[in-house]
Amino acid sequence: MTPEQEQLLIEKLALLGYPDFEILPGEEEILMLYIEDHLICGVLYALSISDEQLKALVDETVGGGQV
Repeated sequence: MTPEQEQLLIEKLALLGYPDFEILPGEEEILMLYIEDHLICGVLYALSISDEQLKALVDETVGGGQV
């Protein structure tokens, strides 16, 4: 992940109300996004989808499907 991509992700997640997150390597060293100890998705996927789609995915995953 480039520094520019990292900055975009930081800004995107802060805008959505998720300033605390982790980026950890997954299988085959693919970087994965974790919020509140929940695996959300791959970092590049998070960057490629709309803000609304990412928020819905995080809310569904972290909130147990209670959107």
